[in-house]
Amino acid sequence: MDEVTAAPGAEAPVSAPETPQEAPVAPPVAEATPVVPHSTTDLRGDEDALVGEFVKVVDGPHKGRLAAFTEVVDHDLKTGYPHNILVRTRDEFNQLLQVLYEHVRPFRTYKGGR
Repeated sequence: MDEVTAAPGAEAPVSAPETPQEAPVAPPVAEATPVVPHSTTDLRGDEDALVGEFVKVVDGPHKGRLAAFTEVVDHDLKTGYPHNILVRTRDEFNQLLQVLYEHVRPFRTYKGGR
């Protein structure tokens, strides 16, 4: 606190006691209703895949892999759409991978097989 000097013969200024200021409380964030894309009415566009559909991983560490979209792991709190999903690869490894939903695209011409 800075010292304040008073003029000669005047009373020294009295400062008000400092009180802690309460931080404003943010209103609770409303979460969007989770969307599990099971039908075409749940899709935002052609780049969204449906649960049970074949997908191609187009980005990330598993880029280029073909897989089946098996389930949703978690949802984006703002949009409600999937954030992470599980996919089962359609190759000799038959791996179950967790990938970002934004990294897959529907592969509707693929009919199955390994």
